[in-house]
Amino acid sequence: MIRGIAQPHPAVIAIDLHRGHLDPEIATMPLEAGAAACVVAANARFLRWCRAAAIPVFHCVATYRDAEEIRANPGWRARAEDPSDLRNRVLIHNLEGSPGCTIMPGVFDPSDFVIDAKKRYDCFFATDLDLSLRAHGVDTVLITGVNTNSCVLATSAVLRARDVSRRMLPRLCGRRGFRLRRHHGRPGFPSMGAAPHRHRVRASAERRRGHGARTFPQNPEPQARLKEPSMPSHMIPRERCDYSAIVDRPPLKLPGGARLALWTIVNYEVWDISRPMARQVLPAPTGVPLLPDVPNWSWHEYGMRVGAWRFFELYARLGIRPTLATNARVCEDYPRVAEQAKRDGWEFMGHAYDQLPIHKHDDQAGMINHSMDILERFTGKRPVGWLGPGLTQTYETPELLAAAGVKYIGDWVFDDEPTVIRTANGPLVTLPYSVELNDIPMMIVQHHESEYLMKRAIDQFDRLYAEGRHRAKIMALAIHPYISGQPHRIKYLEAIYDYVNRFEGVLHWNGAEILDWYLALPLQAKMKAAE
Repeated sequence: MIRGIAQPHPAVIAIDLHRGHLDPEIATMPLEAGAAACVVAANARFLRWCRAAAIPVFHCVATYRDAEEIRANPGWRARAEDPSDLRNRVLIHNLEGSPGCTIMPGVFDPSDFVIDAKKRYDCFFATDLDLSLRAHGVDTVLITGVNTNSCVLATSAVLRARDVSRRMLPRLCGRRGFRLRRHHGRPGFPSMGAAPHRHRVRASAERRRGHGARTFPQNPEPQARLKEPSMPSHMIPRERCDYSAIVDRPPLKLPGGARLALWTIVNYEVWDISRPMARQVLPAPTGVPLLPDVPNWSWHEYGMRVGAWRFFELYARLGIRPTLATNARVCEDYPRVAEQAKRDGWEFMGHAYDQLPIHKHDDQAGMINHSMDILERFTGKRPVGWLGPGLTQTYETPELLAAAGVKYIGDWVFDDEPTVIRTANGPLVTLPYSVELNDIPMMIVQHHESEYLMKRAIDQFDRLYAEGRHRAKIMALAIHPYISGQPHRIKYLEAIYDYVNRFEGVLHWNGAEILDWYLALPLQAKMKAAE
C-alpha cells in the first residue's frame, strides 16, 4: 500500500521518446545509436506491460513553433552559438511539423495520450499535463524518458518539491543514465500555473499526420478532455504493429488437438473489357497491350463459365466451404456463379468492386463501402474479411476497411499465425494468406508446369504439419478458376486434398471460422501475437 493512498490510480509520463532524439536517420539532437536502440527496446517492453495492466500512457514531446522560441531559452541560445557544443543544432530541433516531433513507433500505441507543447525540461511547465492527469483521477506516476539527468530529473524534482516521494526502479538500459523513476503522490498534482502562450494538447496527427493518439481539445472542463479523436490514416506498416518473433510467443492451440487448419481461398473476379486486363496469358503481337484485349479477357471468362464449376464440384464432394474472395460486381455480372457459392455455404470475402488495384480508385472509401454493401445485400450478412485486388493497399486502407466493418484482412502475408494491427477505427486481424501457395505467381508469373502447385503444396503441408505438433499452424491455398480450373491443372488441385486428408488433425476452415477461433483465444496469447 502506498502511504496515504488506499487504491492507487497510476499513469506513465513518457518524456521525449521521439525521433528527434532516437531515430539516427533524422534526429537533430541524437542519442548515440546503440543507446537509442536500448531506450526504445526497454520502453517498448515497459509500456506494453503498462497498457496490458490498464495503466494509461502520457507522452510529453518537445515541440517548438520556430527557432526564436528556442532561442528565448538562454541555455539553448548559448549551445547554438558554441560550435564545439554537441547540441549546437538545437535551433532546428523539433520544430513544429518536423519528423523529429513524432514518437518512435516502437513505443507508441493508439491508446496513448500525446502532449506536444513541452518547452522546458519540466513537463508541467506551460503544458496541460497537470490538468490532464487530474481529469483522469491519476494519483500515482511512473516517469520514463530519454535523459535521466535533464527532463526526467526536472519533472521528478517538481513532484518532490510538492512533497511527493520518489523511488527508483531498476535500470532499463545502458548509456546516458537512462532509468525509470516512480513517484507516489497524493491525489492531485502540482500545477505550474498559467503560461503566457499555453498550447493545447493535441494528437501528433496535427504535427506530422503520422500516427494518432487519444487527446484532448483545449478546454478547461475535464470531461471534454476524455474524447477519442481520430488517428491519421497513413501510418506505415511498422507503426501499425510491433515486430514479434514467433518463437517468443506462447503457442496457439487448435481445438481437439488439431495440428493445422487448411484455409482455401477461391478468387472470383470481374475483368472489365474497357480496361487493360489484370493478367496476361497471351501478350499482344507487338508487345504493347491493346484495347480491347479480347484474348486475355476471354481467358479469364473461361474461368467463370467453366473453371468455377470444377471448383464447385470439388468442394461439394469434399464437404469443404472455402472462402470466396469475390469482386462485388460478380453478384451483378455473374449472378449464377454467386448464387451457387451462396447455396453451397461459402464464406464471401470482400475483394473490391471489380479487379482494379486499390491505388486506382479516386474514392477508395466509397468503393469499399459500396462493395461491402452489395455483398451484404446478396448474402444477407456483411462480410468480415477483405482481400485487396493483387493484395493492394494504400496507407489509409486499413482505416477505411475497419470503418466499413471489416474484421480481418489477407493482404499482410508476414506470419504463420493471425496477428492484430492498429487502425484509427479499431483493430484489424491479419490472417496468413499466401503468395507462395498461390496459382497466379506460380503459374502465370513463374510459368511452372501444371503439377508444381501440388508439389509445393505438399512440401508446405509436410513442414507445417510437423511444426503443428507444438503450435497450431494455418496453411493458406489461393486459387483462381481461370488458372487452376483448367482441365490440365484441376487434377493436381484435387491431389492436394487427397494427400492432406490422409492425415489426422487437419481442419478445413474458412477465414470467418479462423477469425472466430482466434478471437476466442485467451487474451494473453492474442496480445503476444500482436506484439
